[in-house]
Amino acid sequence: MSGTPDTPFYPMTHDDALALIAAIVALTPGLVTTSQRGMLAPDAEAIADGFIKIATSSNKGLLSKAFAALLENPDKITFYANSVTGNAGFHNSIYRGKSLGSSVTAAQYAAIGAGTFDDLFIGDYWTIGGVTWRIAAFDYWYGYGDTACSTHHIVIVPDENLNVANGSTTHWMNATDTTVGAYVGTDWRTGNNSNSGRADCISKINSAFGSGHILTYRGHLQNAITNPSGSIAYESAGTWYDCTVEIMTERMVYGCDIFNNVMASGVIPNLYSIDHSQLPLFAHNHRHICNRALWWLRDVVSTTHFAYVTNYGNCNYLGASHTWVGVRPAFGIRA
Repeated sequence: MSGTPDTPFYPMTHDDALALIAAIVALTPGLVTTSQRGMLAPDAEAIADGFIKIATSSNKGLLSKAFAALLENPDKITFYANSVTGNAGFHNSIYRGKSLGSSVTAAQYAAIGAGTFDDLFIGDYWTIGGVTWRIAAFDYWYGYGDTACSTHHIVIVPDENLNVANGSTTHWMNATDTTVGAYVGTDWRTGNNSNSGRADCISKINSAFGSGHILTYRGHLQNAITNPSGSIAYESAGTWYDCTVEIMTERMVYGCDIFNNVMASGVIPNLYSIDHSQLPLFAHNHRHICNRALWWLRDVVSTTHFAYVTNYGNCNYLGASHTWVGVRPAFGIRA
């Protein structure tokens, strides 16, 4: 057999494996080993090559000798237990990229609520309302926060920049070029000014998933800056907030700080955040970082600039009032 499979690989469950064994054994008396004789006995060449024949009146083929031995003694087969595969760590480690349809099913919500995430993997997506909503992480915020997040969840990031009310996919962070107040103080998060966009993004997300399925968690967000000299600035204060739909950080996208002034003028900035690691979606498949559009990140670069992802995929910075940059907010869905 040659070429690439048409469908992505995914792990076989215990039940799937048992069903496969039952189906093959049901070919009786076609399962022929060196110690058995059915409709076809294995020929010398097949035995020498390490294969055993499978045969029925309508089907003839070859099966590896090792697998044939396991089928005769299935008690020797070791399966991954659900405790191994049915958790966020396992599902965060596999990229699949499969279409999950046009809505989240009751079974999928049940798997999310149980924290087993059955048949859900990184890169899988739903297409709802003309938007591709892609799975970026499992239980990313679970156990975090000044009040611990105890709700199993999936982090979703749309492939496209989301529209605001006027039909545009772009909007400013602040109406004026200022980063005073850091991310928490932006027009986008406070809802100040008509082109801020967050309320429209939330409305679109609620329409796709239902407001009752949107996760609320406690995140540590920055709310002040300090500029020790000239235009240099760093986030100097922050606290805990209720979070739902938020702009991502450099770390969530790229896995590291890029423009964030980690040691601005010898002072350690206030970057304490639970959004401190790269989302598995971007770690497994870098192409999802670049959607050939411009979209904001919430990191302060200077007194007037926030970071953003360029249409080429690299990180850059722009004045907070620029209106040709959009957003791809991250949010969690729950059962």
